[in-house]
Amino acid sequence: EVVSAGTNEAICIANGGTVCDPTSVRAYDPMAEIDPEYNAIYPSQNTYFWTDTPCKQQILVRNDGMVAIVHEPQANPSVTARTVLFVDASASINYISVPWNRDTVTGEARFPTTSNECGGGACTVFDDKCLCDITIAENSVFDALPSSSDALQFLHVGAIDPAVYDDRSYSLIESAEGIEAYALSGTSAINSTSTIFKVTGDFGEVFFLRNLVSQVT
Repeated sequence: EVVSAGTNEAICIANGGTVCDPTSVRAYDPMAEIDPEYNAIYPSQNTYFWTDTPCKQQILVRNDGMVAIVHEPQANPSVTARTVLFVDASASINYISVPWNRDTVTGEARFPTTSNECGGGACTVFDDKCLCDITIAENSVFDALPSSSDALQFLHVGAIDPAVYDDRSYSLIESAEGIEAYALSGTSAINSTSTIFKVTGDFGEVFFLRNLVSQVT
């Protein structure tokens, strides 16, 4: 069964356990002496687990500026384990476009490539690409209720409809034409990164956006 990290932790606690790395992993068939696989044709061989070991988050940058997210967990000496393929530096094919900063004179996007020595040594060359350590900073965008047009222009991180939350953890705190602000229950501040805006566009389309800007450096 595929579950989130939070659900996995809740199940462990309910059964008197804690989340930790295993001391050994094998397929469900105890006679099968094989390493776990992620995409094996036999489901019993797909044995993956959440890890509590330190994990380095990186990006792999192609020479055209497309980016793949990479997770590099600390090795587990007890298990011959692999990272899932879509966040593995050697195997990922999941590349996305990102808005790079641009040169103020030429207007060209500025990003590490093998031709510029991966940003002058800021990153390392990896299989004709650049592997970069990153830091992520998340901040709120608005301190007060914005107009619907400003919200659509400056907010780019989507959110879930607050009404979907079963525990009613979000409540409406302020509204104006074309926009509503929802905050976590017990708070009334718009300037939180958890605040969700419900924005109605010019043609009646509805967007749910977090009051968040995420910057990767």
